[in-house]
Amino acid sequence: LYAITLTLSLLVVLLTAVSAAFLLSERFGSSLEALAEGTRAVAQGDFTEQYPIRSSDELGALTGLFNQMTRQLFEAKQASEQQQRVVESAKVHLESVLTHLSSGVLALDHELRLRSVNTSAAQILAAPLQEMQRMSLSQIAEKYSLLRSFCHTVMDAFGETESGEWQRQIERLSRNGTQILLMRGTRLPQGG
Repeated sequence: LYAITLTLSLLVVLLTAVSAAFLLSERFGSSLEALAEGTRAVAQGDFTEQYPIRSSDELGALTGLFNQMTRQLFEAKQASEQQQRVVESAKVHLESVLTHLSSGVLALDHELRLRSVNTSAAQILAAPLQEMQRMSLSQIAEKYSLLRSFCHTVMDAFGETESGEWQRQIERLSRNGTQILLMRGTRLPQGG
């Protein structure tokens, strides 16, 4: 009788322990699965999903922090998209101003490659500057002999000026005869 009672007690304790293990693993497993699903969604760029906090233990705290992180990422993404729209709008406005400007404007990068040019510059220099974008001034000077003095003057001026502005006046031969150009340049900081 003693052995049967001990065996039954042991079986009841064992079944209780197994049942408790299943319940706890189900509870923890569903919370961890939700966090894993949320992590996959965040990896794909979806920051909108919020997960319910099912407990007040460490796993509940982790879920709360995860929700807070996704909210902050969503807000940062929205702010970034808004800033990008503002920058693109400013760029369109600047391009519109440069297009209608009667002075020629050329934008060069820090390696003196042509980044952008307005139509007035192409008309003044009587050259297909739009086709020369991403070319360096030295490459342009080699390829287009009528632009050689212009390119060398700009390269020399930027070589002499580490920061700030410069101004030069040159005479150059063009298809229409001699042309006098008053040129100004500004070197922006490396990040500008």
